[in-house]
Amino acid sequence: MALSDRLISYCKLGEAATPGARADSAGSNTLDDQGGAGVAQAVGVLGNAAGFGENDYLTAADGTVHNFSTSFTMSAWIRWNPADAEDRMITKWTSPAANQNYMLRWIGGATDRVQFITTRDADDIQIAVTAETFGDPTASGTIFRHVVFGHNADTTKLFININNTGTDLSTFGTIGSIHDGTGSVFALGANSDDVSTFQDDKLDGRIDELAIWNRALTDDEIALLYNSGAGNFYDNTIPNKFDNEGVVETNTLWLFT
Repeated sequence: MALSDRLISYCKLGEAATPGARADSAGSNTLDDQGGAGVAQAVGVLGNAAGFGENDYLTAADGTVHNFSTSFTMSAWIRWNPADAEDRMITKWTSPAANQNYMLRWIGGATDRVQFITTRDADDIQIAVTAETFGDPTASGTIFRHVVFGHNADTTKLFININNTGTDLSTFGTIGSIHDGTGSVFALGANSDDVSTFQDDKLDGRIDELAIWNRALTDDEIALLYNSGAGNFYDNTIPNKFDNEGVVETNTLWLFT
């Protein structure tokens, strides 16, 4: 199966530091600047990234493309401020519980960790998986970490790669179907609901190369994305290549660096 199979959104996030949309290379799901002067342009893993300064953030209106009750996967390269008590990175999460689909966040303090939270459909119980072993947390402000998280039917998985060491961690928990988050916006760098309410939890860091699938990636595919820390990036400007039978070769839209 090609990495491009059921890829529904890929935002490079490297546009210039002016208010406006961040383009979607794989679909039509652009992200819009909110707050202040707009999310800054900053150096990323491949070219430029979105630079968040705890004042600006990116959103997409509530829509089915970002709502997941069964399988999905999200991948991004992320930097965050390890001194912060909490940084909310990727969210579709508002009250009540029916609107709480997923939240990826950094939690500092006594136990430095990255956490993926979702809400079980059957009983509104919040289920979380946590990554606590991924190298020196104080380095998170200066290096990107490759973060992949998603849901596979009855398994929630948070997978973290560190781009300069190759360390990773996988955790699992059985939860069944999850709330699809209808009623909340999709947000990068902040919580989905009123960001002024969560001012202290906004991301101080960078996000690069956000990819979303409406399926669960395999461990081999996640390793392919990480590519030993070099990354593997989607580029829809490359013409399709065909084998001698006229079949499109797999992964021709993915660049290995």
